[in-house]
Amino acid sequence: MKCIAALVSTSLLCVSFSLRKRRTVAEHAKPLPLVPSCNWFPGSAAEDNITGQWANAIEAESKLPSPGTSRLASTGRIYPGTLYAFNTLAHLGYYPPDKSTNLLSWECDICRASGFTLSQPRVSLGKFLWFGDAFAAYVAKIEPAANGTLDHIAMKSGCMITFRGSGARAGDWIHNLKFLPKPVRGCPDCMAHQGFTDVWLKMKEGIGDVLSDLGCKAKGQHIYLTGHSLGGAIATVAGFDLDYDLYQIGGVITYNAPRVGDANFAGTFAHRLRDALLYRVTYRGDVVQKLPLREWGFQHTDPEVYYETADLSKVKLCTETEDPSCSRKHIVPSIVDHCLVPYSRDCQICGVFDTKEFPPPV
Repeated sequence: MKCIAALVSTSLLCVSFSLRKRRTVAEHAKPLPLVPSCNWFPGSAAEDNITGQWANAIEAESKLPSPGTSRLASTGRIYPGTLYAFNTLAHLGYYPPDKSTNLLSWECDICRASGFTLSQPRVSLGKFLWFGDAFAAYVAKIEPAANGTLDHIAMKSGCMITFRGSGARAGDWIHNLKFLPKPVRGCPDCMAHQGFTDVWLKMKEGIGDVLSDLGCKAKGQHIYLTGHSLGGAIATVAGFDLDYDLYQIGGVITYNAPRVGDANFAGTFAHRLRDALLYRVTYRGDVVQKLPLREWGFQHTDPEVYYETADLSKVKLCTETEDPSCSRKHIVPSIVDHCLVPYSRDCQICGVFDTKEFPPPV
């Protein structure tokens, strides 16, 4: 099973790279709209669907009943501007590490339109196994801003952390494939994915120092976290862990993230962070959001915000945990659905884009 997972992951990386190359120079030169407009977006990616034993395992799992009603969806609502802004920040995680200093002068236009500004940005580089330095996280001071033009939640003063997603380094997927769960600090009955937890613990001290330098200390200002894919998984683990350290968690918004822990972890995460803005954003049959399998003891966190098409008005706040009417209904998993997403301003999120909104990576 792990060999099959490795093959799927390798295929995803190859597709991700080809999608980045598919953008033309003319497209890169265009300014990005604040609200994504992915009219070119494919309605189906059948040619990139996964088949065989791996798909059969996911199909069997899709028939499992939902664990129950989402504890957060009934009282929540979707703030599109906040969701689009955090997606742009999650996209930062794919920035080339040797060009990451360019981000220190970057101004986030969609952040201001969504009611907040960023300042004093720091870029954290980390070592992932034996592959050397890699972009680990972008950390910045966050302040509420008036006159936001997009529908957004009111932000509070604090710090933003965005974690990089699964890039072109095989080390990321070696971490991803450490499926064995491990105990969670501060929750004796909880178990979480060993690989995701190990990545966070390796970068925790450095990010903690940056937070302190920015004035975001425990029992102080709010911490917001985001990330795509592996970055979303790390954001989830980090949010849980920092909350235990008495940091004020303002929000955790993840995109196309895999399952992180067991049912006890998911339930405790929802309870402890019940006052934070929590979105787990999914799209169609993305293969990564179907991993690790529920039959291995993993369960997604709530609430799920589900997109079915490029029509952003049809977004759904799913009412059940592991809701069978949302991403789980796609029995055949897709690789492309992990990268080509309609809620990204560039209509894809697996690679760096070069527009006047972002500094050129080269």
